[in-house]
Amino acid sequence: RIHNRFHVNLLRPHFPSDATNFPNREEPDAYDFGAPDDVEWHVEEIVDHAWVKGTNKYQFLVKWSIGEPTWEPQSECNKLAAMDRYLELMGVSRIADL
Repeated sequence: RIHNRFHVNLLRPHFPSDATNFPNREEPDAYDFGAPDDVEWHVEEIVDHAWVKGTNKYQFLVKWSIGEPTWEPQSECNKLAAMDRYLELMGVSRIADL
């Protein structure tokens, strides 16, 4: 059975296996979750924005040409052409006016 709660007394620190203890063991390659290097991702549009409490900045929901939309910080979106189109659709000229 899998439990979603554990008493703190059951928790133990993790120590990775030492190669000296298992000299003939082959280490599996780590799975690469990233996209192939030859694939280019382009911003199609910005579809939403949200205020991030504590940072006093916005984050924007970016729709990519490949993959799922992701929330990106304002600093990554400031110079995108998609940002200009989004501000125009929102009827403002500056991010501060959102």
